[in-house]
Amino acid sequence: MIKVHVLVGLVALFVACTRDNPQTTTTGAQADKTSFTVKGSDTMVILGQRWSETYMKEHAGITIQVTGGGSGTGIAALINGTTDICESSRPMETKEKDDLKAKQKGAVAIETKVALDALAVYVNEKNTIKEIAIPEGRHRIEIRNGTLPAYASDVNVAAGGRVSIAHSFDSQ
Repeated sequence: MIKVHVLVGLVALFVACTRDNPQTTTTGAQADKTSFTVKGSDTMVILGQRWSETYMKEHAGITIQVTGGGSGTGIAALINGTTDICESSRPMETKEKDDLKAKQKGAVAIETKVALDALAVYVNEKNTIKEIAIPEGRHRIEIRNGTLPAYASDVNVAAGGRVSIAHSFDSQ
């Protein structure tokens, strides 16, 4: 079942980055090309490599080269026509979408969410940390303390905004 989801995810990425014109790819190459490049997010590069390996095993004659460099690098490469697929751990900005459309003959960026990113922060009880900064967007925050039940909260951080979460495990 996992294999099917992986293949569907990779196919979704290919479809998401093609133009409305079925004869060409986002880089203007012929649709029957057998070599593709994927560039972008260092966070997603391993995932992209695994998807590509699986896809290439199932589709002899197709070559997919996956490289990192960061979301901004991948988006710039997509805009400039030097990659077929961009992996990004953030949404494209409006200006980036406009630049893609202007430079790639009306190509429209179609973003497909394929994974969720997570970060675990472990703090020693002697640490006096009072605040952790997180980027804007929707986040699921879980606070754990040994074998006690976890405390969870969904937060939506606005641009330039602050969210405060306070929880005491002593009260449980």
